[in-house]
Amino acid sequence: MSAGLNRWQRGVIAASGALALGLLVLVYRGPGFRITRGHGGDVAIVALMFFGLGVVTRWRWEVRATLVAVIAVGTELVQLARLPVEQSLLTELTIGSTFDPWDLLAYALGLGLAVRLDQRWISRGG
Repeated sequence: MSAGLNRWQRGVIAASGALALGLLVLVYRGPGFRITRGHGGDVAIVALMFFGLGVVTRWRWEVRATLVAVIAVGTELVQLARLPVEQSLLTELTIGSTFDPWDLLAYALGLGLAVRLDQRWISRGG
């Protein structure tokens, strides 16, 4: 499948997959709903940010991964500090509402998987 695809096209496919995963997490209502919604979205969003940055920039994977990690940890710190943020669907989807140290693990998992896919398929083309 990847033989005729360039790096940008593979990045778009990966970003689309991460977006689809995130949307599936949003609509899922079956067994394990709370953990899926709480942490599956975290896995998907960091992957989407990582791949999205790869599509719109020429930054190396290390730069993209560092930026995404800073944003993810910063999001949790905002929650931990309980800064006054107006609650809405947008803020719930982007920064969440409560600090959860397990979110950091979910971010690390999602980012690690994204970096691995980038190194094995997107950047190398194989």
